[in-house]
Amino acid sequence: MSKHNPLRRLLALALSVVLALGMTPAIGTADTGPTEPGGEIITFAALSEEIANQKADRGTSREELKLPGALTATVRAAAQGQNSGSVGDFVYAPAPAAPAILPIPVTWESEPEYDGQKAGIYTFTPAIAGFTVSAQPPRITVTVGEAAVKGTVTAFAQLKEDIRWQNTAAPVFPATVSAVVAGENIEIPVSWEADREYNDENPEAGLYVFFARPAPVYTLAENLEAPRMTVYIPQPQGANMLFRGAAGPLLPVIDISTPQILAEIAVLVNEGRLEECECQYKVYQKR
Repeated sequence: MSKHNPLRRLLALALSVVLALGMTPAIGTADTGPTEPGGEIITFAALSEEIANQKADRGTSREELKLPGALTATVRAAAQGQNSGSVGDFVYAPAPAAPAILPIPVTWESEPEYDGQKAGIYTFTPAIAGFTVSAQPPRITVTVGEAAVKGTVTAFAQLKEDIRWQNTAAPVFPATVSAVVAGENIEIPVSWEADREYNDENPEAGLYVFFARPAPVYTLAENLEAPRMTVYIPQPQGANMLFRGAAGPLLPVIDISTPQILAEIAVLVNEGRLEECECQYKVYQKR
């Protein structure tokens, strides 16, 4: 018998202990939750219709809404690097833990900010800390005072600066805008219509003007203009022009293909929202 066998037996024993420790799951069961923060959320369980789409009377406080404190999700454990290595001639690595279904604590953020005294539609999205989120989280829609939000729109509130002027390949289109209906400030649902052809999935670079189109249950007072957004879809490379106060670059080539774009360029220049640059313009001509 080789004189090295006792050492090999000792190494084998140590390895078995290390492997046993390394096989300890990084996350627990749905009852205990993760033993350590972290992991990747790969799916969320759907919310019930009662939770996902809620209707509330005017005066309903946020505390009275059905906003769950946790969401059920499938979580893949974070890698546990400290459980891999080698002992003598043996190299080992922990087997990946199977995904576990866990309750994930969440808080809820509302867009626009929830005001139970103000009729309208509010969208709540969950804020999740301590996990990598690879799945689309569920949302909750709360409609406050639905019966009171129909009629003639007499005024619109100004859009937020980062919504009104956008430099991005992935523009944000608000689902609602603030308006005055029957003398009350409410949130009304809208869709957005571009001044020219616009491909949502693969938009061409250039300047677009989008106009809000209220839901059919609303009419606009005479001479009232709907809110509009100016969006620049940048080219993949190059930039030497900016919207002042907005994020992201603009390219020097501006395609003035509609009267609406020409009008928006005038607003941008008059308000000093364009950085100085040598710009080339393709001018719109009506035939």
